Amino acid sequence: MFEIPTEPTRLHQFIEEHSIALQHAAFSIGGRPWLRRVQQLLDVLPKEGSLLGHIGNEITALHELLTSKNGTSNSSDGTRHISSIDPKSSVVEEISVLADELWQIFQAEHATQLERGGNAGEGVYV
Repeated sequence: MFEIPTEPTRLHQFIEEHSIALQHAAFSIGGRPWLRRVQQLLDVLPKEGSLLGHIGNEITALHELLTSKNGTSNSSDGTRHISSIDPKSSVVEEISVLADELWQIFQAEHATQLERGGNAGEGVYV
């Protein structure tokens, strides 16, 4: 059908500004499957306005990956590479800050969308 562009939000701007860092962090922790997921998120986000469905779920999953302490997961999606990152490395702190900023901005945007008439029973639960 028609591709209707959405007004960029703080989340859009943050993800665009930090797209390389997000891809690098996702690959470092989760390997190629997570790199592909982040790249798909980067492709879809500019076209999608709602954070209440798939986009919100993907951002939530990405945040969970970035904040995982040992790189393991109940799923078999490749979250195993973190063991190769030195816990004392500055990279770990940088990923933590990136994850925290992403989550704060996502939560604020998500709350704004709910206030504007989103259905709280739909999509992610934060």
